[in-house]
Amino acid sequence: MCKTALPLLLSILLSSVAVADVVRRDSVPDSFWGTWNTTDADRFVIELSAKSYANNEADCAVNWVSETSGATGPIYSAHLQCSRRQGAGGRFPLNIIIWPKGSDEIAVGPDFMRLKIFRRCRATTPPLSGDVRSRAAPLDPARTSSQGECRIDGNR
Repeated sequence: MCKTALPLLLSILLSSVAVADVVRRDSVPDSFWGTWNTTDADRFVIELSAKSYANNEADCAVNWVSETSGATGPIYSAHLQCSRRQGAGGRFPLNIIIWPKGSDEIAVGPDFMRLKIFRRCRATTPPLSGDVRSRAAPLDPARTSSQGECRIDGNR
């Protein structure tokens, strides 16, 4: 009885050991800084910097960013505190996924079922410091939009 109980107990204890594969950062990685727009007809535009995220509807401050390993590379989850651009409503929390697809393309959305593909605007290039992996390929002018299409609104 003891010969079977000990291995069973050990297997239960060892199988429940969790591996910490999430890295928490205090800002958005610099390879994502800049202005991005969607590839579809609605031309939704976002701006990312170290501590901010902005789109047509809201301005957000970055609380933290979680980096998780994925099959094709890291996947980021940004935890934000936002305020609406127009109208009242106060501040609200927002979580977004940032999934790099290439040096000039990312998928962004509130969950994996609602990710939209964004391409870097030609006028914005990543900074010279930081993660070199995501800037290995040069920007492709045929795949990026013109500067006029890369504004959040006329006031910026």
